[in-house]
Amino acid sequence: MLLRRITKHVNDQNWFAVGIDFCIVVTGVFIGIQVANWNEARQERRLEQIVLERMLDEVEALDLEHAWISERERLTREQLYEVRLVLLGVKPLRPFTLEECAAISRSSATLLPEVTVAIIDELIATGRLALVRNADIRHGASRLNQLQRVRRTAFETYLTGTVSLVRKYPDYLPYSLIPTNDPTDEDGNVPAFECDPEAMKNDRAFLNDFAENVSLNATAGNRMRESAEAIRALHQALDYELSIRNMEFEE
Repeated sequence: MLLRRITKHVNDQNWFAVGIDFCIVVTGVFIGIQVANWNEARQERRLEQIVLERMLDEVEALDLEHAWISERERLTREQLYEVRLVLLGVKPLRPFTLEECAAISRSSATLLPEVTVAIIDELIATGRLALVRNADIRHGASRLNQLQRVRRTAFETYLTGTVSLVRKYPDYLPYSLIPTNDPTDEDGNVPAFECDPEAMKNDRAFLNDFAENVSLNATAGNRMRESAEAIRALHQALDYELSIRNMEFEE
């Protein structure tokens, strides 16, 4: 219809009418493009909201897991540092508690939890991290992805560098059972390790292996603290961004 009218105006050499028709066409095309862009932007914002809400759920779960593991491993390291002072002669020789003996037995088995967030891996793998407009969240997501790669290397180093003292020195760390009142325990006993501080102190090979375990455990602890701080920072950025959006929605 419009094309036929333009053709008629051209044939009639009605240039004013042709100009008006041209303006109508350009305006229509412009409005169509703007509407399409607006719809695309709205869909992206809706997708971004879904992504941020999912990311918050996954980061909250990861934060809780790291908090629990970090506290447990921190207590173990404190016990290992105390035992090291005794075994290396900085403090007087004394009997070790069951908790300290357990810490020695676990010196080669620290937990170094994953820092994987599935939605972040998906965004980075598909090149869609730019969908998230908040720069702090983008930076935090990239940081976690980087720390996950560092964590893999650190964990491999820890596993290959530590020595299982229980297996290599079984006479110094005899396995036993002790009664427990924990209602979740089926047979009323829990595993425990006793230990012989004097024999440990007089065995240079044991001291070297133990000291190396403690050193690697400390390095793993540093990686864990670094990851926990990055997770917490991203958690806070997500909380702030989503709370701002919720306030805007309520208004």
